[in-house]
Amino acid sequence: GGEGGVIASEVLAEAIGMLTPYRILQSPFFGTERSGAPTLTFLAFSTGPIKERGTIEHPNGLVVFNTKLFSVVPNLMNGFENRVGKLIVNTNEEPSGMNGLAREVFTIDATGIAKRLKLGSAAFPIPNAAMVGAILKAYEPILRLGPDDVRKWIEKKVPVKIKENLEALRLGFESLKVHR
Repeated sequence: GGEGGVIASEVLAEAIGMLTPYRILQSPFFGTERSGAPTLTFLAFSTGPIKERGTIEHPNGLVVFNTKLFSVVPNLMNGFENRVGKLIVNTNEEPSGMNGLAREVFTIDATGIAKRLKLGSAAFPIPNAAMVGAILKAYEPILRLGPDDVRKWIEKKVPVKIKENLEALRLGFESLKVHR
C-alpha cells in the first residue's frame, strides 16, 4: 500500500512482460483517497491465459510495503490459501518472526534503504525501488531477472534520483532475508 507500490508493480509488469515468456496482468486498485492512501496492486504472470481480471482472490504471493497494513486491513491475508506462497514484507524485523504466515517469508528494510539514500522525504521515504529488488530476488528462480534487467524501467518510471534508485534496487536485491 502506498509508498510507490503502484510504480513498483508497473516496473515489474513491463520488465516481466518484455524479458520473460510470461503473460502479464497488472491492475492497481485505489481507495477514494489517491495520494498517500493505502493501495492494492495486483500483478499476475502466467505462461497461459490470465482469466482472472482485476483483483486476485487467491494469490500465491503477497508483498506488504507497510506493516501497518496488517492491523489496518484485517482481511489482508484473506485468500492466501494455506499460507503456501511467498510473503515479502518491508520491515527491519527478521523473517523468522513471521513464521507461519507463509511457506516462505522474506523481509527487507526497504524503508531504511530509502532513508539512507534520501528517496522521498525524511517523513515519507519511498521504498519502491528497494522493494522491486527484493521481489526480483524472491522470484529469481522463476523469473530469472536481476537488478540489471529492470534498470531501464526504473530509469523510465522513476526519473528523479536515478542513481539513488538504482542503488536501492541493488541493495533490495542483495539484502533480502528469507525464512522457509
